[in-house]
Amino acid sequence: MDDDDLRLRVKAALQRAPAPGAPDMAPVVDRARRLRGRRVVVAGVAAAVAAAAVVVPLALLAGLGGGPSAGSAAALPDAVRVVCDATGTRILTPEARPQPDGIHFRVDNRTAGDLSFQVADAGGSTAPAGLHEPADPRSGGSGWTLAPGRIDLRCQDESKDAGSKAGYVSVRILDPRGLWVSTRLGCQEVAGGSIDYKPDARGGSDPVAMARQHFEGLHSDDVVERAGFPEQAYPTVRVVRGGQVIATADFHPDGHGGWLLDQTMACVGALQGY
Repeated sequence: MDDDDLRLRVKAALQRAPAPGAPDMAPVVDRARRLRGRRVVVAGVAAAVAAAAVVVPLALLAGLGGGPSAGSAAALPDAVRVVCDATGTRILTPEARPQPDGIHFRVDNRTAGDLSFQVADAGGSTAPAGLHEPADPRSGGSGWTLAPGRIDLRCQDESKDAGSKAGYVSVRILDPRGLWVSTRLGCQEVAGGSIDYKPDARGGSDPVAMARQHFEGLHSDDVVERAGFPEQAYPTVRVVRGGQVIATADFHPDGHGGWLLDQTMACVGALQGY
């Protein structure tokens, strides 16, 4: 076979062969889809793990809030329960919360006679035999105007020396609802005064306005407002300057529906006359 004959045979064979088409991509696409599906599943699992890593700490933080919850506040008794018997004074509620008119005490006197119920630095009241709510000696109301915190109290035979320091027990008053507005003066040197009135004296209806009128030397940005408990028997007004209490004014009823200014306290030099 010469060269010309060979060239003719090769040309004829090429003409009979099918023309090459586009490559079959179906297997490649199918494999790519399977791989992509795997990546999506893995990514979904990773996202779920990441989300869980965020949600769990947030849930823990939500459960560890700094302030007392409504449930914990409601769980605190709204009165201090005290038992007085021949052995002394016992407190059945080591922690309690105030009511809007003040701190309440429920004293169970299990002796046969009257006892003196005393709160350190606040005075005393009679606790007759049986269950009784002693009155605040300053206002006569069942709510005592005492700042939350530690309170020392006792029952004592009325024939014993009231000046003795023996027999006191302590209770802790918490204020989860923030009822108390502080009357504590923010200074070291304090001056005070009181006012005497005629028996038929008539007072005013707005203790805040009366305190503002009484205190001289108020600054334009001083805050004059009610203090103590919102529903305490006798109102108290305070003056706040720069975030510190600089003066307080206590009032008592005039017997005709009004209020008379009773006692005042102020930081020395903060207001005129003090």
